[in-house]
Amino acid sequence: MIVLGIAILLLLILLGAPLFLALGIAAIILLVFGSTYAPDVIASVFQSSIDNSLFITIPLFILTGKVMTASGAARFLTSFFESLFCHLPGGMAIVAIVTSVFFAGMTGSSIADTAAVGTIMIPSMVQSGYSRRFAASVVAAGGCLGILFPPSIPLILFGAISQVSIPRLFLASLIPGIIVAVLLAGVAILIAMRGEGVRLPARSWGERYQSFWKALPALLLPVVVLGGIYLGLVTITEAATLAAAYAIVIAATVYRELAIPAFYRLLVETAHVTSMIMFIVAASAVLGFYLIQSQAPQHLTEAVVGTRPPLIVFLLATNVALLILGFVLEPPAIIYLTVPLFVPLLGAVGVNPLHFAIIMILAMQIGLIHPPIGLNLFVVSGISKVPVEAVSVAVLPFLLALFIALTVINVIPWLSLAIPSHLH
Repeated sequence: MIVLGIAILLLLILLGAPLFLALGIAAIILLVFGSTYAPDVIASVFQSSIDNSLFITIPLFILTGKVMTASGAARFLTSFFESLFCHLPGGMAIVAIVTSVFFAGMTGSSIADTAAVGTIMIPSMVQSGYSRRFAASVVAAGGCLGILFPPSIPLILFGAISQVSIPRLFLASLIPGIIVAVLLAGVAILIAMRGEGVRLPARSWGERYQSFWKALPALLLPVVVLGGIYLGLVTITEAATLAAAYAIVIAATVYRELAIPAFYRLLVETAHVTSMIMFIVAASAVLGFYLIQSQAPQHLTEAVVGTRPPLIVFLLATNVALLILGFVLEPPAIIYLTVPLFVPLLGAVGVNPLHFAIIMILAMQIGLIHPPIGLNLFVVSGISKVPVEAVSVAVLPFLLALFIALTVINVIPWLSLAIPSHLH
């Protein structure tokens, strides 16, 4: 029956059905025809899966990112980073990647990160002499950082399901996130040195000082939120509330570019995005419920314990599975389907859950820009007006960098565990 459910899921996805609908239909068929449970259990699982106070953080962080973009804060951020890096080879590409890192600290979402940065940086890069294909590929790759740096929505979901500390998950992501950002910037510099783009004149220190002060309120947002969490002043939920409130306050008092009608539209957009995520979470939870009730995790654990595979074999198998899922599913669905299966195995094979969570995020990052299905490719294609096929080719060097990062993090667990272990 599980094979039948997977076949139905893939068929519906290929036919263009919305992901939550494909997941829901596959789950309903499996529960109705492959189990003894009454159909009303579906509604119960659907409701209970989203009855978690941690999920309040999702719309709040999404709203934070939208307010920061619409208020003009994002433009001042990019102007400041441009003053620092524009004179370097591939300088504007570096600006796009660094901006993506900071926006990751506001939104926790790859799609939101890509859309916000792409709207500003793609036209700016084209104006600076970069090709549209290259600009789109840089923003698509940089947008992947949105789910790696705190407050990553996938990490919040992982922690909520696995009962792993979310603040420690955030700490575990910092070094891998920096590694990924450096690798992406390195690829951009190498491509620029082969003739892509134009090196702009260096800005004076006076210009940098002015742009810094204009960007300072936006630069402080990740510091305020994450500092509050790690100093023990606020919980994750309170930090999300603080982030949204801070963004609204500086939009109203500092940048003053966000009118009330525009703010109302942002609230509606936030509700749309949040409902999409929650539908995917709930539908995935129903399918996960079937897998758990069919004792799939127990059977998988028994198989792993019985065969005692080497650690490298286990990691290779899970990475391949996550990469394949990342080609067809969105991160929330992958987490809800795989965490209940894989987390019980970690103790048997000696893998730290923090390390495994970062591996999952890196694998999902690759799925976001892997041709031809990667969601980020479609986002930047819509912004840049470059066909998805052309962006898919241009993004290949950055895709290679993500594979290198995934390999390094798999092989060196210390990179994920050093900061949380030290601070713990």
